[in-house]
Amino acid sequence: MKNTNQESQLTSEQVVHFYQLWFGVLQFANEEQKLVPSMLGKNFSDGVDTGDAGKIAWYLWKHPQVFNNYIKKYDLSNEEATIIKAWRDNHFKGKFYIVRYLKNGAVFLSAGKEEKPYLIKGLASDFEEMWPRQVLPFLVETVLLPFEGVITTCGLYYSSNIMFGRGITRDIRESCQ
Repeated sequence: MKNTNQESQLTSEQVVHFYQLWFGVLQFANEEQKLVPSMLGKNFSDGVDTGDAGKIAWYLWKHPQVFNNYIKKYDLSNEEATIIKAWRDNHFKGKFYIVRYLKNGAVFLSAGKEEKPYLIKGLASDFEEMWPRQVLPFLVETVLLPFEGVITTCGLYYSSNIMFGRGITRDIRESCQ
C-alpha cells in the first residue's frame, strides 16, 4: 500500500467542506436547468456519475450566473459565499501538464501559448495514485479552483493516452524551472 503525502492534499475537513459546496452548486444547477434528468431530486452527496457531474460542471463554467443564483437562494455564510464567488470569478478551465509531485502538491503547467505553473492540492485522492510518476508529464483537462488559500481542481479530469518523448518531456519540465 502506498503511503500518501497528506501535505499534498486538502485536509479531510477541507475535502468535506469542498464537496459540500461543490455538490450543492452542481445539484442546484441541475435542478434549475434540468441538465441530467436522471439526477433530479437526488442528493449528489450520495454519489454522482462523473459523466453527469462533468456535463453539469461544463454548463456552470459557461453560465456563471448560476453561481449568483445559488448564492441568492441559499443562506450561505460569508465564507461560503466568498468561496463560491471565487470559483465563479477565478476558475481556470484548460489543459494542463502534470509535471511533477512535490511534498506540498502537484505542479500543473498550463498548456498553450502562455505556459504557467500552478501548485495544486489534491482532493480526496493523491494525484500520484491516479497518475504514477512514471507517466509524467501527463496531459489533463480540468478546472483549477481557489479554495481556502490554495488551488485545487473541480475533481473532474479528462485525459488522453498521449505519451511524450524525451525532447517534449524535457521542454515541459524546463518550462517549470
